[in-house]
Amino acid sequence: MSASLSDSSQSSTAQITKICENGDVILAVGPKVKIQVASDFLKHISPVFKAMFDSPMSEGEALRNKSPDSPITISLPEDRGEAMTRLLRILYGADDVELGFKAFYNVIILADKYGMTERLKHFGSSWVRMDTDDNNSDLMYSQDCWEKLVISYILNDNSAFFKISFRLYTLARCVINQALELPDKMLGLKLALAIYELRDDNEC
Repeated sequence: MSASLSDSSQSSTAQITKICENGDVILAVGPKVKIQVASDFLKHISPVFKAMFDSPMSEGEALRNKSPDSPITISLPEDRGEAMTRLLRILYGADDVELGFKAFYNVIILADKYGMTERLKHFGSSWVRMDTDDNNSDLMYSQDCWEKLVISYILNDNSAFFKISFRLYTLARCVINQALELPDKMLGLKLALAIYELRDDNEC
C-alpha cells in the first residue's frame, strides 16, 4: 500500500464526496476522487488506518498537529476511487448496497487490502450465491464464477467456495489470465492452482 500526505489546499479545487460531515481527513484516492471522512470512523473500521493514524508515521503526526478546521489529505494513488467511496458508504450505512457484481468485486478486494473483510460479510454473502447451471459454459459465466470464487474465499464462505470451485472445475476453462489480473496475484495463482489440482485429481 502506498499512502502519503499531500497539500490539503489542493482539495478545495476538486469536488469532495462527504461520507462524514466535518470529517478531519480527506482521502485522495486514485487520480481524481476525494473523500472527506472522520479519522475515528476509519480507525474503527480498518486496522490499517488505525495503525496509520495512531503511529508516529507522518499521517499520524499530521492528524495530531492539524488545525481544527483544516482536514489533512492522505493520498492513496494505487486505489480505485469509486470502490473506496462505495466501501466507505456501505460501512457507514449510507449505501443500499445494490451494486453490479463487478463493482462489489472491486469493493471487496479493497476491503481485504484494508482489513475490513469481516465487516462486509453481512453484505457479501448474497453476492456469492449462484445457480450452477450445468448447461452454461459461456466465457462470461466462467468469469462470473471466477470472481465469485475470489469473493467467497476472501469472505471465508466455505459452502459457496466449494460449490463455485466445483463449477469452475466442470467448465474446464483456463483461469490463469483471471488469476494474473487480480490485484493480489499470489491469491489468484493460489486459487487457479487449486482448480487445476481438482481437475487433475478427477482425471486420474
